[in-house]
Amino acid sequence: MKTEKVLKINIYQPIAHYREAKIMQDDYIPTLPLPTATTIAGMITYVVGERLESEFKIAVVGDYERKDMSFTRGEWGEFWKGYNNLVKGKDKYIKLKKGEFFDYYKNIYSNRIMYFEELCDVYLTVFFTTESKAEYEKVKKSFLNPKRYMVLGRSEDFVVPRRASKLLEEVEIYTTCIENKREAIKDDIILKNTYVGVDIRDDRYEELLNSGVLYNIPTTYKEYSRRQKVDRVMEYGHFIYLDSEGYYPRSGMFNVYEGENEKIPFVWMKREGE
Repeated sequence: MKTEKVLKINIYQPIAHYREAKIMQDDYIPTLPLPTATTIAGMITYVVGERLESEFKIAVVGDYERKDMSFTRGEWGEFWKGYNNLVKGKDKYIKLKKGEFFDYYKNIYSNRIMYFEELCDVYLTVFFTTESKAEYEKVKKSFLNPKRYMVLGRSEDFVVPRRASKLLEEVEIYTTCIENKREAIKDDIILKNTYVGVDIRDDRYEELLNSGVLYNIPTTYKEYSRRQKVDRVMEYGHFIYLDSEGYYPRSGMFNVYEGENEKIPFVWMKREGE
C-alpha cells in the first residue's frame, strides 16, 4: 500500500459561484457544483504570490447547503467592445471630428438583467501536492500564515477555514486498488461530492456516466505566458460530478484519506489518458 503526504485545505464559503469557462456573460449564468482545478490553482497561486513551475495535482471534495438565484443589472455583451472601439477611433460607423462629442451611453446604452446561481454554505476539502519539494513547502508556508485575502470563484466569494478546523493540514493518504464493486463496498470506497475524470469513448465508464452529471471543464493552461495572459490556451477534460448519493467503483486505483472522524476516497483531477 503506497502512502504519501499531501496538503489538505479545509474551506468554508458563505456564498460561491463557480462559472463554467465556456459560458460567457448571458441572461442566465449557472454555477458548477464544485470549483475546477484551474480555479483552485488560481487561488493557490495568488496566496503564494507567484506561479508554480512544477507539475502539481489537485482534487476537490465538497458540498453545499442550498442553491439560490440572484440577479444584477448590466450592459449587453457588445456594449463595452463598442465603447472601446469608439474611444480608440476604430468604430467605422461613428467618426468624430476634433472637439466633437458623442454621448455613447445616451445613444447606444441599453440595460439587461442577468440572473446567476449561487451556492450557499459551501464546504470544501482540497487535496494538493506537487513534484517540487521546495514549492510544496512554499505552498504549505503560505497557507499556514496567509498574507492575502483569499477568494475562490468571484472576488466576493471569500474563503475562511471550516469551523473547528485548521485552514491547512499536512496529512497522509494511501493508494488502494479496487478490483470489483463488492470489494469497493466492503472497503467503503465510495466516490461522492467530487469530480471523476472519464474517457467518454470507453464503454467501461457507461455506469459511471449514468451516476452523475457530465461536464467538460478546464484542467490546465497550455503554453501559459506570465506576461501575456491572453496567450494562454486552456485544456479541457470530461468529468463526472457525483453528488452525495455517491458511486462504488468497479475497478481502479484510488486515493484515500482517513482522519479521526472521516474517510474520503478521491481521485486527482486529470485529463483523459493521463
